[in-house]
Amino acid sequence: MSKVKNIDFALLFEHSAREIEALTLIKCELERRGYSAEIIYKHDMVERNKFYPKVVIAPFLYSTLVMQRIAMFGNHSVKKYLNLQWEQIFCKDDKTDIEYHSPKGIARKAAHISWGKINKTRLESFGVSSDHIFETGHITMDLCSSKFRKIYNSREELSKKYGLDIGKKWLLFISGFAEADPQYVRDLKINFGVDDNISNHIILTVKTQKKVLEWFKRILSEDPELQIIYRPHPSEGATPALANICEAISGLKIIRDESVRQWILVSDYISTWISTSIVEAFFMGKKCAILRPFALPIESEVEIMTNGTYICTYEEFRKFRNSDYTFSLDKGLINEHYGKSGDGNTYIRICDACEKILSNEKYDVVVPRRKTFFIKDIFRGARDILIHYCDHVRISKYLFGRPKQLFELHENNMFGYRHKVKKLTKLYSRIIE
Repeated sequence: MSKVKNIDFALLFEHSAREIEALTLIKCELERRGYSAEIIYKHDMVERNKFYPKVVIAPFLYSTLVMQRIAMFGNHSVKKYLNLQWEQIFCKDDKTDIEYHSPKGIARKAAHISWGKINKTRLESFGVSSDHIFETGHITMDLCSSKFRKIYNSREELSKKYGLDIGKKWLLFISGFAEADPQYVRDLKINFGVDDNISNHIILTVKTQKKVLEWFKRILSEDPELQIIYRPHPSEGATPALANICEAISGLKIIRDESVRQWILVSDYISTWISTSIVEAFFMGKKCAILRPFALPIESEVEIMTNGTYICTYEEFRKFRNSDYTFSLDKGLINEHYGKSGDGNTYIRICDACEKILSNEKYDVVVPRRKTFFIKDIFRGARDILIHYCDHVRISKYLFGRPKQLFELHENNMFGYRHKVKKLTKLYSRIIE
C-alpha cells in the first residue's frame, strides 16, 4: 500500500469540462507560492484516500451531509473548507432552487467564495458570517480575458478532433435542457418534491427543446454551409428527441468535451436558452442570441437575462446571423452579480483567501462523523471505488439503464483529466510566472 501524502490543498471537481481549467489555474498559483495541491474528482474515493489535505476546496457545500462526504479523506479529519460555489446565479423568484443551493447546517461555518455583492447578501441571509465570505469575482471570467487565450485549441485543432467542417460557419448552442431528461426529472422530484413551478418548468423545457431542435433541423436544410455544435448542460442526458434529430441531421454535433469558453472563442455564432454561460460570451466580447420560442414565466427567468433581447420566432432565428443583433444584458446587474470579474486577477484573490484560511484557526470547522448508514451508502461506496478506474476503462459498456447513464457521466469527467491538468500546467506556468 502506498504511503498517504500530506498536502496543503485538495481541489475537488464535479464537472471536468466546467472546472478543470479554473482549478488548474488555482493549483498553479498555489504551487508558485510554495504550497502543495492536488486536483481530484470528488467521487474518486480511491484517489482521495491517498492524501491528507489541510484545506479542501469544494465545488459546493450545501449541508452537513454534503460536508461529511466532502470531508472523507481516509481517517484524516479535515478542519478547513473553501466553497467555490459554482452555482451562484438563479431564476429570479425560484425560492426552492435558491434554498437548495444555499449552505445549511455545518456548511454555514465553512469559508465561501462569492462572485459579487448579490450572492454575498444571499449567503449572509442564510447565516454565513461576513468574515467567512470572500468576494473575489468569478474565476472563469479570468479565462475569458486575453491574458489566457493561449490555453485554448485552435479552430483547426478542434475540427480535426471532433470531425467538424472547418470550411463551414459554426453555430454554438449552449443548452440548458437538463429537465428534458426523464431520469434527471425523477431525481429532481426525489430531491425537491413536485410543485406547480417545477412541473410547469419541466413541461416548458421539453416543449422548448423540441421547438429549438425543429429550428436547427430547418435551418440546416436551408443552409448547407452551416454546422451546429450542441453543447449539453453538464446534467443533461441524451434524450430520445436529441438522439433522433442527430441521427437525422449530419450538420448537428453533440459535443460535451472542452469548456464552453473554448467553443465560444472559435464559433461564428453563439446562442442559448437560459444558460448563464451567456456571461462568458459577454466577457469575451462576443454576441449571444437568447432563443425563446415560448415565453418564460418570471419565476423561471434567469435574473441576468431579465429584459434581454429574445429571439422568439424561426424567422428571427434565421436572420440573426446576418443582422446587427442587439446583445443586451444589464451591465449594472452583471456588475452586482460578478463584481470584480473580468480583470484577469480573480485567481489571485482566491489564492489570497486560501492562504488566509490555511493560516487562521478561525476558519476551522468540526464536521461530525456520520452515525447512521444505509444500504444505499454501501452501493455508493462500491460505485466510488469503480469510478477510480473510469479514466482508462469504459465500465458503462457493461451496464444498462440508469447505472449506464451515470457511469457515462463519471467517465466523461474522469477520462483524460490528469493529462489535461499537465498540459494546462505547462501553459499557465508561462503566463503567471
